Amino acid sequence: MIIDWHVIGFPGRYAARPEPSWGLPADAYDPDPALAADFWAEIARSFGRDPGVIFELWNEPVVDPKLWISTGEHWPLLKKTWLR
Repeated sequence: MIIDWHVIGFPGRYAARPEPSWGLPADAYDPDPALAADFWAEIARSFGRDPGVIFELWNEPVVDPKLWISTGEHWPLLKKTWLR
């Protein structure tokens, strides 16, 4: 099983908006680090000891809507966010 934080965006830089026809709330891809930390704290309590689970910390860390292909240059920013 894979559990992921399915966000399209980057903390403090960009937050994607889902298409209105999808029926999702406008903030469905909110890249707020505190929200992500709360999510992962709950997931860790529920699945942290399950060896059959893979965790994807951040699905699509898109820093800018024009930069959909990752070069890795923004990884240090996201890593810094997780290490707080």
